[in-house]
Amino acid sequence: MLATAMAAVGGATVGTLASTASAATGTTCSASNATATITPGIKFTSTGHQSVAATFSITGCKKAGSPPATGVSGTLKMTSSNLACLSGSASGTFSAKANNSAKSPASGTITLKATSTALKFTISGKVTKGFLSGSAIKGTFNATPVKGNCSSSPLTKATIKNMGSVSL
Repeated sequence: MLATAMAAVGGATVGTLASTASAATGTTCSASNATATITPGIKFTSTGHQSVAATFSITGCKKAGSPPATGVSGTLKMTSSNLACLSGSASGTFSAKANNSAKSPASGTITLKATSTALKFTISGKVTKGFLSGSAIKGTFNATPVKGNCSSSPLTKATIKNMGSVSL
């Protein structure tokens, strides 16, 4: 669900998520529009403490046997002591709400890990409260720089294109 998140998330996670997720639990989601800000910004190697804040929206979240959650939007907050464009990780929490009043707000934990491919990240976590509670979050995505480039200037803002496989 939070694949988004990543928007998630997260770290250098920002932008647009375009994917459909399906899991053994029967939960499916498609996600779009995530934006993240990284402070003070990441480079190819770790520069110390980072804070990541992201906003995201997700569409089509539906658990088997339940009505769909519409207009899901949320925030993601993570911190890291070693996140970089090619290595490290960031962990934190997210919260999300649905426009339809039948769904209680969701929240949970999220971890972002950099891969050895520049600006490619994995995201994992768990929905611990609210709609889709108990669902695991898992995905891979590429971050596209909006502000900064990891080398001559720290990456402080990015977008996410092609979330890849996301399961809940």
